[in-house]
Amino acid sequence: MTLNFALLKLPGMKRLLAGYGLSVIADTSVYIVFAIWAKQLTGSTSDAGLVFFCFIIPSLISPLTGNTIDSLRKDGIIVFTNLFMAASILTLQFAHEKYQFICLLTSAFIYGLGYVVFNSARVCLVVNNYEEKYIGEINAVLRTFRETLRLTAPLLGVYLYTSFGSHFFVWFVSISLIISAVLFINLEVKKSPLSQQMRISAFSFNGLMDGAKGLWRFPLIRSCVLCLSVTLLVAGFYEMILFSILEHLNRPLSVIGQLISAQGAGAVLGGILSIRLIKTMLPELLILGGFFIQALGIAGLFASEISLIYLSCATFGFGVPLSMVGLDTLIQTKLPVAIQGRANTSLEAITSIPFSLSFLISSLMTSFIAYKIILWCMVTGTVLAAVLLAFAVRKASLPVR
Repeated sequence: MTLNFALLKLPGMKRLLAGYGLSVIADTSVYIVFAIWAKQLTGSTSDAGLVFFCFIIPSLISPLTGNTIDSLRKDGIIVFTNLFMAASILTLQFAHEKYQFICLLTSAFIYGLGYVVFNSARVCLVVNNYEEKYIGEINAVLRTFRETLRLTAPLLGVYLYTSFGSHFFVWFVSISLIISAVLFINLEVKKSPLSQQMRISAFSFNGLMDGAKGLWRFPLIRSCVLCLSVTLLVAGFYEMILFSILEHLNRPLSVIGQLISAQGAGAVLGGILSIRLIKTMLPELLILGGFFIQALGIAGLFASEISLIYLSCATFGFGVPLSMVGLDTLIQTKLPVAIQGRANTSLEAITSIPFSLSFLISSLMTSFIAYKIILWCMVTGTVLAAVLLAFAVRKASLPVR
């Protein structure tokens, strides 16, 4: 990893990395294991899908938490959120088997909401704690760390669940979250100057739309969010397309795991490169480059050689962290500190809509439309987003007359 080790000497940076890492291990384990658990409890694949729905749907109501995140100490919010998620998962340890599926869905919903709150508070914590010159690089390091853990943490979670049972897995996740919470205690070293005057509105509905308004008022951020939404509208086709490609190439469906791993490896490499690029490139150019690389990776899926399919998956994965690091950094450095929490929860809500729709559309399209036509839709959508963003970036760079 091309890491500036001076970052590790920044106040609280080691604790931030450790606490974030434990949270990522818990997150990426829970998503897949809860689906497997639901399938075993009910025998229904649709019930496993319902678990994923419970993870995603809280993003739509996450803006309601924006005032709280902006008004209170960020480390305190993270500690409370992690402990609350740990408690919700521990209820599964004591739930009667008759009610375990309902408890599983409830826990998934709480965890989905907790993840959004945790991530938004973590973004604010980075803005509050560190100088602007470090923010982009810290984002890149955290993204690379996340993508690296995503390669192994789900496998670890499934292994613990299948080898030692649900009780062991529940305690593993809960303890990880509790340790993460401990690491975040008193981690905030600088306080937002507006936090005291906004404290009275922490649990009110006044100003909840300020985050969304902030995203909309800044033209370049608005363009980036809209273009990202276009790419997400076709992103849900990706996994379904891979199944169709394997069937077309007469390859066993078990290869899907290898293709996802190739995508993950590409994401790790993209994260590593973003650590260097964010120090020398404008965030909007990083987003733009990520879109074009993702389009290239999607176009490569037209290949008839499995080796090229592996390479295409890795290329697609390579482009994702570039775009996300660029977007996070752009929002953190351009919008006021006072609305960072509301801006990030609004972003989660806005982007979750096209992403959720893409899964629904893909499930309908793949049953009666050839996968190559769907691939053309993916390529067209992603390239269109990249071209529109290129015009927006060019317009933003022109001098104001």
